Amino acid sequence: MTESKDLIIITASCGKNLELSEKFLEKSNELKISSEILDLTTLDIPLFNPRIHNKDNIPVVIEEFKKKAFRN
Repeated sequence: MTESKDLIIITASCGKNLELSEKFLEKSNELKISSEILDLTTLDIPLFNPRIHNKDNIPVVIEEFKKKAFRN
């Protein structure tokens, strides 16, 4: 996650959605577009609970996702 990418391909399944993401990645590589797949199924993302999660108590995995997806 150190190198910024031009295209982040987000997938949330390990089936057809992931296959399609891999095709996008392959095509973007052919076009010399810096890209990567961000597979949400590989992350241990907690359910959001407003009683315990606020802007001062965001889980690390969510902060990492935000940095990658939104280039903070």
